[in-house]
Amino acid sequence: MTQRKIVVIDDSPITLAAVKDGLSARGFEVVALESPIGSAIVIGREHPDAVLVDITMASMSGEAVVKGL
Repeated sequence: MTQRKIVVIDDSPITLAAVKDGLSARGFEVVALESPIGSAIVIGREHPDAVLVDITMASMSGEAVVKGL
């Protein structure tokens, strides 16, 4: 079975760690980003199967991140 890759973007280190730990424990490869800045570059490089984005971040909304992809 192929391991699925998920990019998680959240500016809360506690939430990011909890989501990363939960997904990793279920067999996902997780790329965790604490800032949405430059996330499009990482997503383009990593080719994830899914992207999870916090909607309310201080520097950029999750909606703006998704629209920029």
